[in-house]
Amino acid sequence: MVRPDPGRNGKPLPRQTKSRRIKKPGLLFVATCGAGLEDLVAAEITALGGKNPETAPGAVRWQGNLEAGYRLCLWSRFASRILLQIAAFEAADPDTLYRQAGKINWDEHFGLEDTFAVACTLAASPMTHSQFAALRIKDAIVDQFRTRTGLRPTVAVARPDIRINLHVRGTQAFLALDLSGESLHRRGYRVAAVAAPLKESLAAAIVHLAGWRAGISPDSILLDPMCGSGTLLIEAALIFGDSAPGLQRKSFGFMAWRRHNAPLWKRLVDEALDREELGLRQPWPRIIGYDADPHAVAAAGKNIAIAGLEDKIQVKQQQLAALKRPGESGMLLVNPPYGERLSNRNETKYLYRCLGRKIGRELYGWQIGFFAADPDLASMLRLPWEATFHLFNGPIKCRLHRAAAVKPAADVPSSRTL
Repeated sequence: MVRPDPGRNGKPLPRQTKSRRIKKPGLLFVATCGAGLEDLVAAEITALGGKNPETAPGAVRWQGNLEAGYRLCLWSRFASRILLQIAAFEAADPDTLYRQAGKINWDEHFGLEDTFAVACTLAASPMTHSQFAALRIKDAIVDQFRTRTGLRPTVAVARPDIRINLHVRGTQAFLALDLSGESLHRRGYRVAAVAAPLKESLAAAIVHLAGWRAGISPDSILLDPMCGSGTLLIEAALIFGDSAPGLQRKSFGFMAWRRHNAPLWKRLVDEALDREELGLRQPWPRIIGYDADPHAVAAAGKNIAIAGLEDKIQVKQQQLAALKRPGESGMLLVNPPYGERLSNRNETKYLYRCLGRKIGRELYGWQIGFFAADPDLASMLRLPWEATFHLFNGPIKCRLHRAAAVKPAADVPSSRTL
């Protein structure tokens, strides 16, 4: 695996500025996430050393130290961003935002050599233009540097060294440093994609909620008969192998931060690499993916190779009609095309009926995880769903259905295997 750099672009890290406020116990963080993943993120926060997680739609507020913040960046499978709160204040208008932001010593966080960007979200605020609110924060930062030095840092919309997040709810404003940099769902292994790929964080949630875990029996099988670019397969392998999803990433948002603790980060990365090495040495279950589209199979193969898992995951081109039972027990996990992904609804119905028949005839006794948007289409599989989880694939409301496949009474078990 690629080892993340301790600093930015191999350059020596800037001198860390001491601050009683930032080093006191109980730093305030926010983990953002996709809708429906809040409880999973809250559980991760607790497991990784965070305290007092409080969920809200699309976010979890929590407390912890810098190590916990770093651990979430490295190990969170479900979060999108980890934000470290810098300041909170009342602000009902953009000019107040400017004045309050000007009171923060920005030189403690980054310098003239760093590029930066400001993102803003508004919720039930008297301010109605998020871009203008972000602009006023940017103006306050630039004016402070210009007043002190006669120079100003550069704003970079794409790949800034420092990302500042402004969130205003009502008249309460929160300024935070984005420790993540790019969204955490960007693991670093997906170099090839197909139409409508799942975000890696959503794929990890589907795998987890379906019941796949680290420590599952090596005699198990995980099968995705419509694997696309392989995201479900890779996330399942990372979970089983105890591999930190952030290990593939080359940079994080804190690497240019003047308070970045490089020795602490290196220790956490070394610890994660040791755990991953142990995970790779253990006996593994079979993880199998098929797809009818040769381009999807090629994309999956590239992504699996980048993830370093080519000897752990098997993919090949195969039509759904050719699906046979690969073993006595296992889990089928599938994100089939749904209404929004196929122009012809009749084609979708036919596909779901075929999948249902294959499950009944070939995979009786297996655990089934089925991710779909339309509950009416999901019912065509004719499975007794034992659990349903409500999730979102972007703006699309979806459900993960979980069941144990039951053999149709008229069917005779097939002894054929792959």
